[in-house]
Amino acid sequence: MKKRIIISLVVQLFLCGMTKTFAQKLDSIQSITNDSVLFNEDEFKGLALPPLEVLYQNAAKSPDIRLSDLRIKEQKLLLSKEKRAWSTYFSLGSGYFHGNMGMFSSYSDATTPLMSQYSGQTTNNWQVGASFNISLESFLDLRPRVKRQQVAVEIAEAQRDVVIDQLHTSIVELYVLAKLQISLLKLQAQALIYANAMFKMLEQDFLNGQKDQSDISVGKSIQSKAQESYEGSKSTLMNSLLRLEILTKTSIVTRPTTK
Repeated sequence: MKKRIIISLVVQLFLCGMTKTFAQKLDSIQSITNDSVLFNEDEFKGLALPPLEVLYQNAAKSPDIRLSDLRIKEQKLLLSKEKRAWSTYFSLGSGYFHGNMGMFSSYSDATTPLMSQYSGQTTNNWQVGASFNISLESFLDLRPRVKRQQVAVEIAEAQRDVVIDQLHTSIVELYVLAKLQISLLKLQAQALIYANAMFKMLEQDFLNGQKDQSDISVGKSIQSKAQESYEGSKSTLMNSLLRLEILTKTSIVTRPTTK
């Protein structure tokens, strides 16, 4: 009976000691995480993605859409030209003359010596004319050419819609990816914080002789993987944000100010 009481007391003391040690370690981890500056880089401070509608509106300034608009304008100008093609069948001409007109004459016969005479006057002459020249092939193709050019305008407008759809699709993909990476980055930042804290505790336990070299190796491996995951997500997020800026002409990432 006495042995059971002694064993029970020893177990309780051991559990109390373990609980106290574990609580101290948790307090140590908490103090380390509070001092961490991870996920506090300047470019991510106050990061908030604009609404998709804002990005769509700003994307209208992109070179691809601008190029599509110019192509539509070009095709419409060609359509106007085709509608006026009938005017090529007519031509007008005019001329103006100003100067002196004179006539020189001479006369002689058997009884009359050679006689010369000159007469002249200043004149102004206007000439106006019109001509009509038509090619039967060109005339018969006049309306079909107009219709073909109308189709060319519709094709240019459809191509613009395709460009806009492709641009919006790319924006949505990058937007969703950025949202996901923001959430993952926060989680991985927390995981890295705890991995760093646990490794510091392992180092302290190793110095106190409570852990061996294999424990340190395992802890370092966990820390390295957490760091790699964090940096990878940060790189992917930055890539998505910068590509969004290019596509939408919208400033998203905070740039450090230069003094």
